[in-house]
Amino acid sequence: MEGQNTPLSNAGFRSIGIDDGWQACGSGVNGSFHNAHGVPLVNESRFPDLARLNAKIHALGLKSGWYLNNCWCNELLVGGRAHVLQDAAAAGSYDFDEAKVDGCGPADNITGRRHCPA
Repeated sequence: MEGQNTPLSNAGFRSIGIDDGWQACGSGVNGSFHNAHGVPLVNESRFPDLARLNAKIHALGLKSGWYLNNCWCNELLVGGRAHVLQDAAAAGSYDFDEAKVDGCGPADNITGRRHCPA
């Protein structure tokens, strides 16, 4: 099968995810990647249409995941809190099947800035 296009599902993959790099770092409130309502801002030069991307992923028979927490940008909390509900709503609006949140960023109840190891 070398040199032939093979569906990822044939190779055993069931899902594909977007990790860091989707954020519009610095474009939100206080240098964050969230607007004044807590909605995450997407770097549209890298990801011009997340819903369309997910439609293509689903058409391949795969599920899609989104890493909602932030390691790339040094996000200041907007209003002193993380935006878990707004992030989850955005994931649903783009039709992601799964979401990942871990200890890197304000969703870990961190106040102020946080630098994550590379």
